Amino acid sequence: MAVADRMIGAGEVSAGCIGENRGLEVRQDGLQFTLSSPNPAQMDQTTVNKPMLGFCITRKASPAATVSFAVATALSLALTITGCGAKPPPAATSAEGTVFVAQLNNELREMSLESAAAQWIAATYITQDSQLISARAQERSLELFSRKLAESRRFDGVQLAPTDARALQLLRQGESAPAPDDAAKRAELAQIMTRMEATYGAGKYCQTSNGKEVCHNIDDVTATMASSRNYDELLAAWNGWHTISRPMRADYARFVELANEGAREIGYEDLGQLWRDGYDMTPEAFNTEVERLWDQVKPLYDSMHCFARTRLARKYGEDKVPAGKPIPAHLFGNIWAQQWNNIYADILKPFPNVPAADITTELVRQKYDAVRMTKQAESFYTSLGMPALPESFWERSMLVRPRDRDVVCHASAWQMDAS
Repeated sequence: MAVADRMIGAGEVSAGCIGENRGLEVRQDGLQFTLSSPNPAQMDQTTVNKPMLGFCITRKASPAATVSFAVATALSLALTITGCGAKPPPAATSAEGTVFVAQLNNELREMSLESAAAQWIAATYITQDSQLISARAQERSLELFSRKLAESRRFDGVQLAPTDARALQLLRQGESAPAPDDAAKRAELAQIMTRMEATYGAGKYCQTSNGKEVCHNIDDVTATMASSRNYDELLAAWNGWHTISRPMRADYARFVELANEGAREIGYEDLGQLWRDGYDMTPEAFNTEVERLWDQVKPLYDSMHCFARTRLARKYGEDKVPAGKPIPAHLFGNIWAQQWNNIYADILKPFPNVPAADITTELVRQKYDAVRMTKQAESFYTSLGMPALPESFWERSMLVRPRDRDVVCHASAWQMDAS
């Protein structure tokens, strides 16, 4: 435990590591005060019970000093130190918990303004400068979270108002990747998260076509995966896009280490357990519920995959889609293979004579653009009695990819005003 240099009364304090062999020494007028751990072997020394930080101050007379008892007593009183035997702070109360939650919400609201703005700039202007600003804001946000979480522990065991107890529970679960309580590691985690987001947003893979290098971003790959029915072209797009993750490998491995360490510091086994704790049930109960639900839908999924395998084998050949093996992911028409809608009309449609809604074709026919589509979506919510989007939404949003810079261009909604 390090102690900073300072003055106590009229004595000079030299900083040191408090322990049995090295101590904090106060020297004045031939008296030596040594801060050391209470030890039975030291009981023959004249001891002044002026404890500090869980240790006791021992006064030893210097061979060359002759000091009156009054002077020694005055020096003892001058050392305004408290510690061993000090009364613990009073127990926290429910009323204090209410005040703490109100202050917490105010601080988080203010921080979210800075954090959202910094991350928005980093997502819509991917540069080293915007990454630096975003990482610093993320670092401050992680520090606030860690500090407030530590402060909230004084209310452990206190019977709080239900809304306050809920707020502190959500605080514990509030960071999807909590940082370790170490400034250097917290800064490292913030930088890694910002860098990975930027790497993905600006990601491109390049290939040579007719002697010329052509590079493809996420928009290009998405269009190819949706529209192409050429097996080799789809495979090339899938493999090419997955090359953008290779530079993130070391960062991601370190991210996992730091986030797991942060999760353990706040009482979880690892980050996964923290994530599973956010569903108003224990992580163990969550695992059990997921398995129960999966067992219910698994027969449906098995049937759907069997049907999809048959249709894809008919389209591309059984040598490309062999029975009894995983279905090639690049054939599902989606960059993440997470939905199959792009191959429904021409490959997966089970009943040929039943018309299928082709929303994209109809939107193109009616000349919808990004703004009109957004307004159409807004009209659904206003029809339910919800408020219209504020004017600032239309002024500050990025609805289409700009031509002059790299941006993160997958759909997301941001709360910018913290209201």
